[in-house]
Amino acid sequence: MVSLALTAALVLALLRAVAARRWLRITVTGNSMSPTFLDGQRLVVQRRRDRVPRTGEAIVFEAPPDRRHEVALRLKRVAATGGEEMPAWARARFRSEVVPAGYLLVVGDNAVSEDSRQLGLIAVTSVLAIVDEPGTTRRAAMLPTRGDAMN
Repeated sequence: MVSLALTAALVLALLRAVAARRWLRITVTGNSMSPTFLDGQRLVVQRRRDRVPRTGEAIVFEAPPDRRHEVALRLKRVAATGGEEMPAWARARFRSEVVPAGYLLVVGDNAVSEDSRQLGLIAVTSVLAIVDEPGTTRRAAMLPTRGDAMN
């Protein structure tokens, strides 16, 4: 009886360890991604680094080192990927017409958001997960249209 309970406990521990490596549980804080993701909403996202995120996809990434004291992980939408043309609002900020290879331009769904306007371009290597949004076909290239106000 003890060996069966021990085996079950070990199997459960192994499954939890595997799940922790494949899945990431986050709680949305703030309104920068509303109305798509709401403050307090809990998400379970699959960790993936098997491909570069596409324009329009929501991603979870590690904040730049100088911003990790605020929030370690960020949830934003990809506005442009390496090699793609930058939206008009980003050209002056980054003094470039094209996003450099290996980087992403990210925005919040809410125009009043802290995103690439403040964080800069995001390295593809900092992406932890691509958020699965069934039925969502948003493209963020037109966002944001407001000034640099933060949420």
